[in-house]
Amino acid sequence: MESEYSDYLPDAENSINSFRVFGDSLDESNGDSFDNTLLIIGVVGSVLASGIVLGIFFLRKRQKSVSPVEGLNSTKVFPQVKIDKIEVRTSPKFCRYCGTANSADAVFCEKYGKQIS
Repeated sequence: MESEYSDYLPDAENSINSFRVFGDSLDESNGDSFDNTLLIIGVVGSVLASGIVLGIFFLRKRQKSVSPVEGLNSTKVFPQVKIDKIEVRTSPKFCRYCGTANSADAVFCEKYGKQIS
């Protein structure tokens, strides 16, 4: 047996009319429920705004770059050094047969003429 929608309509209307978020309905409480709702909305809004402000503050603090030389005055001028010629010194090559120290670019031993590898 199928029932009609109109059979359940009065019960649905009673449920909807009896629904209350805070306290009694507005008619019986003289607007106190409305005041409580505004208070709760205000508190929630304040908490959200505070959270956003703190979040932005901590994100900016985290992104702040740290100077590699903290504590030094950034306007201080450091002397400039100009290098005209760079001299590269390398260790000498030693002959594996006689142990003689040869120049770094030597291919043959300066003492006996054997090839230096």
